Amino acid sequence: MLLRATLTLALTVALPLLGLALAGLPLEPYLRIPPEGQPREYPGFSWAAFVGIWLLFALLLGLWIGGARPASTPPPAPAARARFPAWGWVGLALCLGAWAAAWLPGTFEPLRRYSFPPLWLGFILVVNALIQRREGGCPLTREPGFFLLLFPASAAFWWLFEYLNRFVDNWVYHHAGPVGEAEYLIHASLCFSTVLPAVYSVRHWLGGRPRLSRRLAQGPRLRLPRPRLFGGGLLLLFALAMLSIGLAPEWLFPFLWIGPLGLWAGLELLARRRHPWPELADGDWRDFGGWALAALACGFFWEMWNLYALPKWTYQIPWFERFYLFEMPLSGYLGYLPFGLECALAVLVLRRLIDGRSR
Repeated sequence: MLLRATLTLALTVALPLLGLALAGLPLEPYLRIPPEGQPREYPGFSWAAFVGIWLLFALLLGLWIGGARPASTPPPAPAARARFPAWGWVGLALCLGAWAAAWLPGTFEPLRRYSFPPLWLGFILVVNALIQRREGGCPLTREPGFFLLLFPASAAFWWLFEYLNRFVDNWVYHHAGPVGEAEYLIHASLCFSTVLPAVYSVRHWLGGRPRLSRRLAQGPRLRLPRPRLFGGGLLLLFALAMLSIGLAPEWLFPFLWIGPLGLWAGLELLARRRHPWPELADGDWRDFGGWALAALACGFFWEMWNLYALPKWTYQIPWFERFYLFEMPLSGYLGYLPFGLECALAVLVLRRLIDGRSR
């Protein structure tokens, strides 16, 4: 599994650069630190694209609902709740304080500028405190060593998407101020370090919701009759798309979000000859759906807290620049669903690395 994850990472990094090199385009602008997001003259809003993507999503959701099985067991009785831990209140105060610092225009500017890491650290503490209150334990207290390792792993993980964004410029940062390479790398890495712990914590919180878990556990059975052939086709499709993403970003920009996942899934199908989430064959969508929904939930807060932040980001997404929720076009939220599965892959790789060392 680690070999396939390493190969996925290598292909994700190398293929976009190789595509530019084959086209005779310079590579240096895509490797600069800090990254320089560029305004693009992308195509404007398209009703055909907007209606098409939501019809596709509605079709997939309808197929999932139509293939789901009725729940066979009654929901479990609610367990006795523990007290909300004191550190949870600290997290709530940190979250609310950093939120106020980020949004209030009269706030001292450096305080606004560096409010993102404490804001999300507070969010992570609050979510873990809610799990602690419900279950008597949470990821932060049950596996503190692993949980802390998620922070540096998260920074490296999100830098990969910052790298891919250079080929499409779907988001651009504003009001970052004149900063040097070292300051940019340190501050950005601190911000990026909260991504995986946040999604991982929300994934655990959703996993303890009885009604949601029962519904996801009774989903349609997804079987692939010829997994190796399907995997080869999937790998070829995604490899070509990632090779060309910098050459036709107005068409291939979705592969910024689905590219790494598609490459890994193709490799998994080729090597193991079974679904990357084998439990889907039995209709158990709890892990698959839990990660996707966790990233979507975090995405709502990312976009909301970005609205009046300093610095902040805005989007330039071809065909979908209308119907905004905060700074994000509504259609853009669909990208958080596959992103959640890539978060799951990153967490799995980290756990395998730790397990290997412990053995």
